[in-house]
Amino acid sequence: MLIWQNEQLTTVQVGEDAVQAYIKTTAQRREINCVGLRDYCAARQAATPAQRAQLDAVVSAKLAHGVATLALPARTWYQKRARQITRNWLAGFAQSTDVPAAVRAVAAQGGMYE
Repeated sequence: MLIWQNEQLTTVQVGEDAVQAYIKTTAQRREINCVGLRDYCAARQAATPAQRAQLDAVVSAKLAHGVATLALPARTWYQKRARQITRNWLAGFAQSTDVPAAVRAVAAQGGMYE
């Protein structure tokens, strides 16, 4: 799709191409909670079955990394705050009915660190 942006004609990816770009950028990002629940659900709806499996694998890895960080001790206020943000992020995925059961199960593991 073409749109005008900053007085230039720019190509914007839509459909399967946008999902593939989302998967690629999400996998490359270092931040643990770089995946938003709404963005994930929207990308999953636009994805092909193969892309859904790939997207679920990438998101499950991010969620598992988030669960692993909860096992680390939090000593400072900033670490405690980061743990709370991670817990809330995991709870969002664990409680959403729009998320597949396998991905919800990974996110639910974060509940054991409450």
